[in-house]
Amino acid sequence: MENKALRNHVIKSLQEIDSDNCELQCYLEPNCVSYNHGPSLCELNNMTHLQAPLDDMEARHGSTYRAIFYVSNMNPCLNGPCLNGATCQTGFGSH
Repeated sequence: MENKALRNHVIKSLQEIDSDNCELQCYLEPNCVSYNHGPSLCELNNMTHLQAPLDDMEARHGSTYRAIFYVSNMNPCLNGPCLNGATCQTGFGSH
């Protein structure tokens, strides 16, 4: 999403990184499922726009928001499978 960013779910901020490396950093971070990329900034998020409250998406000129997993069957965490306050991690495995 152009000129948008997800707020309140940033788990890591990186400076001076291009969009390809921002996406790569999201794949390398176990809790990252989406990211905001803007001029000189990469923010890794632990939720997607589908998981977060609607008002957590904000207009941010020059930024791009991107979810790594769009469909619920590709992101098992969208269904909230973890109990007792555990953190769901999508990773690359089926567990």
